Amino acid sequence: MIKDVVRLLTEITISGREMCYNVAAGRNLRHSDLTDAIASATGAAVTVSPEAVLISMPVVSIRRVREEFGFLPSDVLPHISELIGEYRSHRYVKG
Repeated sequence: MIKDVVRLLTEITISGREMCYNVAAGRNLRHSDLTDAIASATGAAVTVSPEAVLISMPVVSIRRVREEFGFLPSDVLPHISELIGEYRSHRYVKG
């Protein structure tokens, strides 16, 4: 997943015809989907204020990267545990 984004960014840099591209999944993700996946992978407890405002955003168009580069994004949720593992393995590295 991260490798796919890095590859796409490299392709955009080298051969992109447009000034701006949306590098995204092309679908909306609810915060609760993401926090539930993180909580499941880490054992963390997540609470949301009952007064939290629901905000709905339009779906981000990834038409340009699909058409120009054949980009097929993967769903992030099945990869949350892997991403957390990567973070944990690198978080103590001083740069």
